[in-house]
Amino acid sequence: MLTTTAHINQKMKTITLEARMELKTKLTMLFLVFAVTPLLLLGYVSYHKSAEVIITQVSMNILENNELVQESMNYFVRDIEQLTAYVYSNTEIQRVLSEQGDLKQRLASQQQMDRILGSLLGFKDWDISIYILGLNGERYFTSELLPDNYLDYNENWGIFRKAKLANGNIVWDTHYVMNKIDDYGVVLSAGRMLKDLRTGEKLGYLVIDVSENAIADKYRR
Repeated sequence: MLTTTAHINQKMKTITLEARMELKTKLTMLFLVFAVTPLLLLGYVSYHKSAEVIITQVSMNILENNELVQESMNYFVRDIEQLTAYVYSNTEIQRVLSEQGDLKQRLASQQQMDRILGSLLGFKDWDISIYILGLNGERYFTSELLPDNYLDYNENWGIFRKAKLANGNIVWDTHYVMNKIDDYGVVLSAGRMLKDLRTGEKLGYLVIDVSENAIADKYRR
């Protein structure tokens, strides 16, 4: 009888101990749930908030850079327009293009045109080439070589046709090609038909070629 009672007491103690351990485990799990879950939620919210801030900042930087590039390109285009307007209204250039002089006079005109073109390029650091193509056969340019299509140009083709139709106003023409074998570095051209502003007589054409580097430079700044 005593053995049975002791056995029962021992069994009750074992059950009580197991119940206590089970309760302790449940309390521990409950504590972890209430303690860790807010931290996980806080981490999740913080991560997404940080990601949102970063994305917003990157977007603002990209937008700001695009605005700066656009502003730089607008200034560049206005500079080209002012340059063509200066050449168009320059009376010395009109005089040279209207002449049919002898060799001595042509050499003097060449020197004068070299000075004028040098002054046009000297006040800015930009990668452009200027071509003044007279109907009198004279060619004045700032590049090392005169392209064949400017040596013997067709007034009814390309930028010359546009310039002729514009009757002295500036025109633009693009040259960018996908095939780099045919890409000689010129991506944009501005042109004007030149004439004697007193008589209206057509004297020739002005073409300004803009290189790919000049455009790319606006994106690098």
